[in-house]
Amino acid sequence: MPRIVEERISSIAEALRASADFIDLLEKKDLQYAAVTKILSSIGDLKKASFLIAGMASVSYMLTTKGEEHWLAFSSYVAENNKLSLNRILTGFIEEGRSLTRFRASRLKRINRWINALPDFEARFEEFTEDLDEFRRFVARVLNAGIGDKTVVFSVKMFYYALKAAGLNVSIPLEIPVPVDRRVALISLTSGLIEHPKGLTAVNELRNRYPGLVREAWGRVCRLAQVPPLRVDALLWIIGGFLEKSRFKYSLAVKLVEEWLGVNLNAKWKDLIRELSYRVVETRDIHFL
Repeated sequence: MPRIVEERISSIAEALRASADFIDLLEKKDLQYAAVTKILSSIGDLKKASFLIAGMASVSYMLTTKGEEHWLAFSSYVAENNKLSLNRILTGFIEEGRSLTRFRASRLKRINRWINALPDFEARFEEFTEDLDEFRRFVARVLNAGIGDKTVVFSVKMFYYALKAAGLNVSIPLEIPVPVDRRVALISLTSGLIEHPKGLTAVNELRNRYPGLVREAWGRVCRLAQVPPLRVDALLWIIGGFLEKSRFKYSLAVKLVEEWLGVNLNAKWKDLIRELSYRVVETRDIHFL
């Protein structure tokens, strides 16, 4: 059974609290953020663009391409079809998108729920920009899903990205958890925040069977650091990708991040990556090598 490692909470939180500027840099370099910016430019209306972005996020699960490729493809589709109705843009991409080849019928059923909620979304848009937790409850009701579900929280994150890209100063509640996907589960293990007898080989088990434990663990870290979990998602997702690419070699992962960002990481940022790589730096656990 996996467990939260109590002694790791404060160490990760301390490094996180000292590197809020790093998170901002990562968010702005995130390819999902780039896709959001392109969609805003193509549509020219924040309310309509936000509806598209949050709606697509609600069906962005079990993709057949990388998440970055999926969102860049969607942003290109919007740019090419920006004269169509919001309904046709969403259903058209789900019907045609290479990243959504699996479960198309289920995705179309879900997006139709979202499309039917457009009048309510438009009427309450200003309220949602000021209260992301109310937006989370709205998404959960529309989709008939739990407020902690990955796609619900991910929709809120992408809505936040749209508001941020539009220049709005958004307040993010600490109560909104991190959306638990494979990379978040991965970093939960490499950081030593969660321990599992199977080590890294348990990443999919952690994601599928214990997402509540992952949300609880990062929620405790984020409350101590006073950094919203929704903002930590970009950090975990991006660093998790570079750790995998480096085959879990800390120094190489740092180098790859520097090359991608085009800047030299300062000591605080390197310390944060070290904390997120704790198990592969401090141990020779065969499951992590």
